[in-house]
Amino acid sequence: MFINIFWHPNRLAIVYGNGPRDNRPDGMKLRKLTFRHTISPPVSIPGPASGIIRHPFQPFRSRFMPNPTETPTLVRLDKWLWAARFYKTRSLARDQIEGGKVHYNGQRSKPGKHVEVGALIRFWQGQDEREVRVLEVSEQRKSAPLAQQLYEETEASLKKRAENSEARRFNSQFAPSPERRPDKQERRQLIKVKQY
Repeated sequence: MFINIFWHPNRLAIVYGNGPRDNRPDGMKLRKLTFRHTISPPVSIPGPASGIIRHPFQPFRSRFMPNPTETPTLVRLDKWLWAARFYKTRSLARDQIEGGKVHYNGQRSKPGKHVEVGALIRFWQGQDEREVRVLEVSEQRKSAPLAQQLYEETEASLKKRAENSEARRFNSQFAPSPERRPDKQERRQLIKVKQY
């Protein structure tokens, strides 16, 4: 019995045979082993495209395949709003867009709309309506200081939000406040009133 081991760019192959037909091609058996069956350490070999380093048991990366390290150029509207930290989840951003509370360049849009640099996005966030201009496109959610670099809020939006905040603060000062917390019976009465 003989065993021959040879290397292939993508896999390790072992050819073995037994009997009088060992030297004949049809009397040989081929067994292919993937990298997880071997104990050889990874070896870095330059690929056909410059800057591509691969494992000897992995195929070459095509030069036409997208590089995952590159910044994506097409980002969905719901994903950009989530990455800019306007909404906690993408589902919330999608619901706001589908509900007509987000306008892209003055028009209602869809969650799959591609965001472009320089576009104006107007949306509701809590009790305030904000209008921002897109400065950078990104689909990764980062920290708040880095997320603020993706957009620039317009002066009209800043002024309107400041006025609304001052009005809410003024109303809260003159709003009647109870001297104590309501008891169980009063809470039931409040619940009945709110139902109507």
